[in-house]
Amino acid sequence: MYEEQFYLTVPAGHPLADSPSVEFAEVQTMPIIMFPKEHRCRQLIDASCSTSGFSLEPFIETNTIDSIFSLIKSGASVSVLSKSLIHLYNDGSIRAIPIIHPVLSRQVAIIHNRGSSANRLRRIFRCCGYLSVKRALSVRSYNLHKINIGVPLNATAICSVKRALSISPYSLQTSNY
Repeated sequence: MYEEQFYLTVPAGHPLADSPSVEFAEVQTMPIIMFPKEHRCRQLIDASCSTSGFSLEPFIETNTIDSIFSLIKSGASVSVLSKSLIHLYNDGSIRAIPIIHPVLSRQVAIIHNRGSSANRLRRIFRCCGYLSVKRALSVRSYNLHKINIGVPLNATAICSVKRALSISPYSLQTSNY
């Protein structure tokens, strides 16, 4: 579907906040918050470190994105995060600085089987188009049931879409589907 870049995320008052980019090797000198080793984003970062000839020792490890953003905002640490996480969770108090030498990125794709929920998900992306779904999801309320895809979206279908897009299935709005 698309290639997603990773950024160094720092609080707005950080000395690098207005930098146009940061060398990946510079990140090793900073106290960094990272996901646990089992997380795919962490594995991408660790692999990039390995090919660059260094390793990152996290100041804090957590799998809670809210904790990561709270710690960055407080100025306790920095992190390397994907563009989609920054877009979904940043309230403007965090700066995202492109990482160079190497640029960290990943390919994002949808892999599905022929199950019925996968068919619904495929119809959503086909009928709405990726950008329409992305725009709909940029609103924090995630009113997926309002997206017109030509088929009714019930609570189960919305949960499937939210799980596929890493959105909490418990953020459903109460309304008639």
